Amino acid sequence: AHLECVLYSITPLGKAPGVNLVIGEVVHFAATDEALDAQGNLDPSKVEFLARMGGPTYSSTAHHWPMERPGKPT
Repeated sequence: AHLECVLYSITPLGKAPGVNLVIGEVVHFAATDEALDAQGNLDPSKVEFLARMGGPTYSSTAHHWPMERPGKPT
């Protein structure tokens, strides 16, 4: 899968240089058919995204679980 993003904002955090909160908007998403479910939606169990956490540290989406959002109407 590939994500195309547009930069929304960069907010410096703390006093150390290069420590920022970067927020963007996903404007395009592309995935192979193998990564989709029967309805054509991305199946999280079939992909693993990576995120840079800062410095040499990265994170992945290897584990997922459902969770209801607080205040969501039923």
